[in-house]
Amino acid sequence: GILLKTLNNNFSTKIETGSYRLSLIRKFPKASVELKNVLVHSSPHFDRAAFKGINTDTLLTAKSASIDFRTIDMLRGAYTFTKISVRSGKLNLFTDASGHYNYDISKNEDKTAGDDKVKLNLNRINLSDVGFVYNDLRVDLVMGGIFKDGRFKSKIRGNNIDFDGNSKVIFDLFKLGGFSIRQSIPAEIEVGLNQNDKGTFFRKSTMRIENWDFVLTGFVASDNYLDLNVTADNIDISKITRFLPEKYSKAASAYHPSGTLKFNWTTKGKPTATEDPHYDITFSLTNAHIDNTRSDLKIERFSFNGTFTNGSKNRPLTSSFSVTNFTTRLGSADFKGSFSVSDF
Repeated sequence: GILLKTLNNNFSTKIETGSYRLSLIRKFPKASVELKNVLVHSSPHFDRAAFKGINTDTLLTAKSASIDFRTIDMLRGAYTFTKISVRSGKLNLFTDASGHYNYDISKNEDKTAGDDKVKLNLNRINLSDVGFVYNDLRVDLVMGGIFKDGRFKSKIRGNNIDFDGNSKVIFDLFKLGGFSIRQSIPAEIEVGLNQNDKGTFFRKSTMRIENWDFVLTGFVASDNYLDLNVTADNIDISKITRFLPEKYSKAASAYHPSGTLKFNWTTKGKPTATEDPHYDITFSLTNAHIDNTRSDLKIERFSFNGTFTNGSKNRPLTSSFSVTNFTTRLGSADFKGSFSVSDF
């Protein structure tokens, strides 16, 4: 009763559980409450109707969870919960077009007398075999996968939340607009962010696939204004084809490329139903080699710099794409040049 009251008084979401067991021995000198069949409802203030055909009522389900506290607290009657572990579950994260989301864990203001004897310290949150879906209508992005071994910590001070952590993840879905990848991709993620009344601010957050580091910095303001930057400096293009959508990977299967790709993607502005934010993308390929197993075609010393922008009005009309410093060798001939196209 104390445990559930504490959780429900600290969060705006409602938490339910099936059977439970108190253990004083398993993690001695700490005590542990083992919960079975845990259900966490979605927080209320987001547009459920926008996610057509999707049940948005549930934030988290788990077959089991445990919450630790110091055994001495039982004698004092003042409880500090120090660790939460969730196993074999499913996490559903939804963000509507206005930037409201179902995982608002801001502190519940309707506290009752005596709650000061109970504290929730989220310095250790462990996730093991917890599947997840992230669906963000602002940018038409859907990601899915499973957290294999996640370790996170969070510090809550009213509406100010610091969140850090790392995890091994297996992604099985990535969909951005009409582009989608449905295959198993192992990765490691490291996240650092602060959320407050002004928005969500990303410290250096990294996702590593193979040996490629994708680094995210910037912020999403409370009014949904985006200022985000994604960089990657060490992409080995010989391994890219395995991550392409099926229709593209089949077309590319005859080609065997090598080389290093770098890119920098900056997004600024507020997306709306009729207008995208501003995009600036720079990329480069250095000393690449491409051969075709179905022919004698070999391209060597393949290098270039490139840019893409959607321009001053953030529309196809003002968009442009360019390639500069293009050099390559085909057979015994060396080629160099540039290319640009505008007004899509």
